[in-house]
Amino acid sequence: MDWNKAKTIIIIALIMTNLFLIVNYGFKSEGQDHVSNDQVLAFLEGKNIYIDMEIPDTHKSMPVLEVERNLPEQAKIDRQLKAFSNRKVTHGQYQEVSDAFIKACGLMDAGVVFDGRETLNEQVIIGYKHSRNGVAIEESYMYCIFEDGILVDFKRYWLNVIGESSKKAGIISAADALLEFMSKNELEVEIHVQSMEMIYWLDESIYNSTQTASDTALPAWKITYNDGETTRITAIDI
Repeated sequence: MDWNKAKTIIIIALIMTNLFLIVNYGFKSEGQDHVSNDQVLAFLEGKNIYIDMEIPDTHKSMPVLEVERNLPEQAKIDRQLKAFSNRKVTHGQYQEVSDAFIKACGLMDAGVVFDGRETLNEQVIIGYKHSRNGVAIEESYMYCIFEDGILVDFKRYWLNVIGESSKKAGIISAADALLEFMSKNELEVEIHVQSMEMIYWLDESIYNSTQTASDTALPAWKITYNDGETTRITAIDI
């Protein structure tokens, strides 16, 4: 594992986060160690950011993951698509057939989690996400695509976990993540935050996966706002 790279990124993230919170949030009174969620909500509303949810509780410490892209044998997928092409499914069988297809391709394991069904342009799309210890690995997905009840296509981008740090990292609170999110709202447009969740995130603006065999996925808060817009805040704390 390239821990020098991982440690460098973590240190930069920690410095930026803590400098930001120390310098910009003087609303903490002198000697006060904790800012309540009510104070955070009031401060955010003053900046045109409204939290339409309960702020999540403090998250337990998490390891950093080393991941690499997994490329399955395309010929095997094509053979299975052909084998499943004569198997028309009814409304209630889409997930069952999708599970069977993924197993037939040798791609089903404990980290594969059903992520919902969507209908788009007369296609039924069955989605799966990648979960590690109950936390989703962002940008790691599989989609089984049906037309007229027939499995016609399969899309996959998958990050295999090949290692994790022996020491777990502390996680910043959801409230602190919201404050950092506020700092990125440069236009100060009205924002309504609908949800927050903890994920593992490989920041492709930092890493270039085409040039490295493996990369580091860090814990991050995923914030969903204004009906589907998303952002991610690196969540590692000192």
